[in-house]
Amino acid sequence: MIFLSLFIDLSTIINNIKNIQNNTNKEIMIVLKNNAYGIGSKKIIKILKECNVKWIVYNTYDEYQKDKEYLGGFKILILSNSNLIASCAPFFS
Repeated sequence: MIFLSLFIDLSTIINNIKNIQNNTNKEIMIVLKNNAYGIGSKKIIKILKECNVKWIVYNTYDEYQKDKEYLGGFKILILSNSNLIASCAPFFS
């Protein structure tokens, strides 16, 4: 069995977000998947708050459910789920 290590430089993520914000003057949407690929959603969400990111995109409602306690103040977009309409009703009321 082969094991691979993934090294993520969080300062590079912060710099990339700031560069996009400064060069576009637009709100950006960050796609957050699979516990931030093992980094930990909570850690990434904290960075996104510090960078004044407004939007987080989730592939499924289930992924959103795992993080929702940390998401105060964010706008959320959920891309797919069989229960999407019923699940998202509170966001659109």
